[in-house]
Amino acid sequence: MGSVPTGFSRTVPLSLFAGALLLLGLVVSALVFANMTRNNSAEALRTARLNQRALLLLSLLQDAETNARGYILTGHEVYRTEFERAGALVRLQMDSLRDSLQKNRAWR
Repeated sequence: MGSVPTGFSRTVPLSLFAGALLLLGLVVSALVFANMTRNNSAEALRTARLNQRALLLLSLLQDAETNARGYILTGHEVYRTEFERAGALVRLQMDSLRDSLQKNRAWR
C-alpha cells in the first residue's frame, strides 16, 4: 500500500515555491529600480552642469554690461578692455553651452 500525501505535505512545497517566486520578483524589481535611480541621478548631474554653465554665461554677460557702462560713463580704456575680454569669454561660453545642449539632446 502506497502512502497518500496529506494536505499539509502538499502545501509546504507549494508555499516554498511561491515564496521563492516572490523573493525572485523582489530581487528583480530592486535591480530595475536601482538602474532607474542610476539613470535619474546621471541626468540630474548633467542638468546641474548645464545650469552651472548657464549661470556662468549670465555672469559673463553681466560683466560685459558693467564694463560697457563703465566705459560709456568714464571713458577709461580699462573698461573697454575688460568689455572686450568679457565678450570673448561670452562667445566661448556660448559655444560650450551649445555643445553641452547638443550632447544632452543626443543622449536622450
